[in-house]
Parts: sequence; C-alpha cells; structure tokens
Amino acid sequence: TSGTWSAWIRSDEDDASDDGKIISIGDASADEYIYLSIAAGGLLKAKLQDGGATDWAVDTDAAVDDLDKWLHVAVVQDGTEPVLYVNGVAPAQTFSTSTDKTEWFSACAGLDEFRVGCINYNNGGNAQFFDGEIRDVRIFDYALSADQMASLYSNTYNVTPRLWWKLDEKTGNAVQYGINPSDLGTAGV
Repeated sequence: TSGTWSAWIRSDEDDASDDGKIISIGDASADEYIYLSIAAGGLLKAKLQDGGATDWAVDTDAAVDDLDKWLHVAVVQDGTEPVLYVNGVAPAQTFSTSTDKTEWFSACAGLDEFRVGCINYNNGGNAQFFDGEIRDVRIFDYALSADQMASLYSNTYNVTPRLWWKLDEKTGNAVQYGINPSDLGTAGV
C-alpha cells in the first residue's frame, strides 16, 4: 500500500526536546500507530508501530529549522519504503528501524484515532502536542513522486487529496478525526 501525508509547520521552540506530533493515526486501545513528527533535536521523523513492535522509523540526518518560519514537511510511502520531504526535497535521512519498510496502513488493522498536532493510542488520550502552528494538512491515498512533491511545495500540484484540512482559522490546539475504515479507501491513506 502507499500514501502521502503533508503539512505546513511553524515551530515555537528551537530543536524540541520532546516528540511533537504533526500528523498521526493510532489505535485507541492498542500499541500501534503511524506518525510524522518533529523529534528531539529538531529532526523530522516518521514511524510505524504495529502491535507494540516498530516496523520502521526514519529521521532526517540534520535538524529542520522550523523556528518561527513556515516549512512544508511530508512523508511518502511508495510501498517500498517511506521517504521524508522538507520544502519539496528529500533530505539525507536514516532508518533507525527497518524491520519491514514496506508497511503502511494495512499493517495496523485497528487504526481509528486520526490527529493533527498530537497522538492518541493505547488508551493514552491525546499526548505529545506539537508546539507551534500546523496548516494545510493533506492526505493522499497514493505515493507522490519527487516531482509531484516539489510541485505540492510550490503550490502547483492541483490534485485534490483524499482528505484535506486547511486549518487557517488559528483556533484550538489539535484536530481529532475518528477514522472510519471506509474513509481510507482500498489502499489506505
């Protein structure tokens, strides 16, 4: 399966010491999730955990400079391995776990708690809030190519995503969206 998650972010802290989630989906009653975050040290990170075991985790090799400036970030899963993007380009990145880099939504059957700005899984409630602003969250049910990612960043990719939250009203601290499996389509999101 494949998919793309993207968002514009602006952080209120430099090289965060916590793991603020940008986009996540978790299983409210089990230890499984997929997320895109700014990890400790300011690294962009994506991770998939299924049944308490990490299938893959990938980080940028260098911190992303998102303090008081807007950056476009994304994770693309093409069915082979996930790739992180910052401002339309895939920076140097390393897998800290690569048990099965092909996994995406089909690996986590119980995903039901979609969040923007935090994560909710394993009876933990909303946690690990992103400290800053997030806008223009787009979820595609297919993998965007490198050229399409560059176009998405430059705002010339005019294809409507499967799910889209503009988040331009500047209120609240997180978005909750209970996922119905039929919302995900056959390939997942």
